[in-house]
Amino acid sequence: MGPMLRWFVFTIGFGLLPFGFRLLLEALHSSHVEPWNNTPELLFFCVMVCGVEMGEIFCTFSSETEVGPARARALSVSFCVLMLFAFIAAGLYGIYMDQERLRVLAATECARMCATSIGSGVDTLDLQRNVYISSLWLSALLGVGATSLEWIRTRRK
Repeated sequence: MGPMLRWFVFTIGFGLLPFGFRLLLEALHSSHVEPWNNTPELLFFCVMVCGVEMGEIFCTFSSETEVGPARARALSVSFCVLMLFAFIAAGLYGIYMDQERLRVLAATECARMCATSIGSGVDTLDLQRNVYISSLWLSALLGVGATSLEWIRTRRK
């Protein structure tokens, strides 16, 4: 198996594994879950792709004795961009989980006090939708970008 195929299978395939299992379980239970509930799996994919590709770039620097200045600069910039995306994905994950925790707390409090708070529920759902859309775009961008970067990094001269 070539390095590009190996990278694609182990990074993209395994990164999407939790998302695939979630979809499979939803299909088996015949339940419809709102799409923004897939946000944690997509953000896991983003962090995994960033981490693996940053590791590959680091290995390139440590294993190759001669890395040209232009290639070294491009890999360094790519490493920094991937680190930024990993922090963004982790931040979006934290925001999503905090909103989910607040939603559950509000539902529990609402059930206990028999009062509804329509305004805060709408804001929470809007934020979760926005985080989901952001994570969807981020995962697509990272999947395509990191795959392209890996192809460039591993191609023969």
